[in-house]
Amino acid sequence: LAPWAALVAAVVTTGGFHEDGLADTADGLGGGHTRERKLEIMRDSRIGSYAALALAAVLGGKYLALASLAPASLFAALWLGHVLARWSVLPLAAALAYAREGQAANKPVADGIGPVQVAVGSLFALLLVAPFGRPALLAAIASLLVALLAGVYFRAQLGGITGDTLGAANQAVELTCYLVCAGAQRWI
Repeated sequence: LAPWAALVAAVVTTGGFHEDGLADTADGLGGGHTRERKLEIMRDSRIGSYAALALAAVLGGKYLALASLAPASLFAALWLGHVLARWSVLPLAAALAYAREGQAANKPVADGIGPVQVAVGSLFALLLVAPFGRPALLAAIASLLVALLAGVYFRAQLGGITGDTLGAANQAVELTCYLVCAGAQRWI
């Protein structure tokens, strides 16, 4: 039950903030055919089929990856997943334009992230994960790749990022970290 409890605690602590971004992004990118329609769908607070499927896949994947870990590795995986997932939004916010026209709630925050913030945030994240050795290195490399791929995809689909896409990237990176940790315990 520990992996399930850890996932529930994370959702409760954040109010499902990042999961909501994942759900909205999945609905918009899955249901819209034009950039404008995708962004319009993402603003709709209702959960559609794509959102439900994305949430089930990501939460289920997180649970299965965490449940496959030896109990002694669970803390490290959770630590790496949460730190690197939160870090992943920095390079995306710094490198990509905000996709919505006008003044959106998250735009001032995204506009305030530049190379200095990315460098400081990256150094801080590195210091937080470094004590976990090789699994941390593998998770960090995988996180960077997933964040970059997410950025390329969001730019192609929407012309940039939104708060929802940052939440989706966060969730993808967190899942990736858990999968890397599950695999690393077998490789190392």
